[in-house]
Amino acid sequence: TQTITLKPGWNAIHIALEPNDKEIAGVFAGIPVRSVWRWIPGRNDAQFIRDPAEGLESIEGWFAWFPEPRPDAMLTNLHTIDGNISYLVRLAEDAGTRQLTIRGTPRFIPTLWRPNGFTLTGLPVTAANPPTFTEFFSRSGAHQGQPIYRLDNADGRWKPVSGSTPINANEAYWIYTN
Repeated sequence: TQTITLKPGWNAIHIALEPNDKEIAGVFAGIPVRSVWRWIPGRNDAQFIRDPAEGLESIEGWFAWFPEPRPDAMLTNLHTIDGNISYLVRLAEDAGTRQLTIRGTPRFIPTLWRPNGFTLTGLPVTAANPPTFTEFFSRSGAHQGQPIYRLDNADGRWKPVSGSTPINANEAYWIYTN
């Protein structure tokens, strides 16, 4: 079981389990979600957007789910939640804090880092006593000193994090690989 805290507005989450119920409507049942987004990069797709409210639907590489009866539900092109994948989830602003509980099987797939670019991903760490980014990437020259961004739920913008920041097991980050 994986439990992720969702706050009103934008949330960057990382799903570590392969859900027993992969259908997005089942995964988010009972939670007032406005939309769920997944970045599936192509060769020339946009890599980083500072503010999700700028309109992800117009950027190639972003796939989305809009729940019924929303008028934009017909634009849905994302239908399942997969394990070891990161998502942006927009919760209704008046929803209050919610707990997303996913039941499934742990799934680890090595991260396919985009060379000289950003990758939206979570990191395989334990929730209790997680390492800092500096500790986690201490043996990776491609990541040392490179920018890492976390979504600030308060204003919905991506902000840089320092190497001394502990990694949150349920959170997704934009991580640059040199």
